[in-house]
Amino acid sequence: MIEETNKQKQTSSNPFGMKFSYNFLFNSDSGTHSGTEITSGVLKPTGTTGTWTSPAKEHSYNITTAYLKMIGEKIENVSISVSANNGDNYQSISNNNKIDFTATGQQLRIKAEITDSTSRIDSLSILYSDRAIIEEIASGASSGGQGESQVSGFSILDV
Repeated sequence: MIEETNKQKQTSSNPFGMKFSYNFLFNSDSGTHSGTEITSGVLKPTGTTGTWTSPAKEHSYNITTAYLKMIGEKIENVSISVSANNGDNYQSISNNNKIDFTATGQQLRIKAEITDSTSRIDSLSILYSDRAIIEEIASGASSGGQGESQVSGFSILDV
């Protein structure tokens, strides 16, 4: 779905060249629900409002940067926040925007707070980078190299 949208708009779902992703297509139930449910491929509130929190995604290095891509109906009534340290500190993130974490860590979590009973999330992806990329670039620059990190092909639907 995201790839098809990109083809139509001729844009990239990964404008900042993030190397990793945490994706939810809501084809199966996951995470912690408080007034939300996953049914028929969407995350939605069971009443007027609700909150969903993803399971933690483990990563080998400190996660430093995140980018949000969300598709659905009335998503302007959905607030997303992300945590790089297993939910100890959350930061707000807007759709199609990038943030730098003030509290880094190795366990990524996503929280969706839905404030409209008619809002639906079809898919949600957090693209992210870690400290290893920064260190690789710095290492390449200090050793006389080009200072560029090579990133292989990326599909937002890769898990």
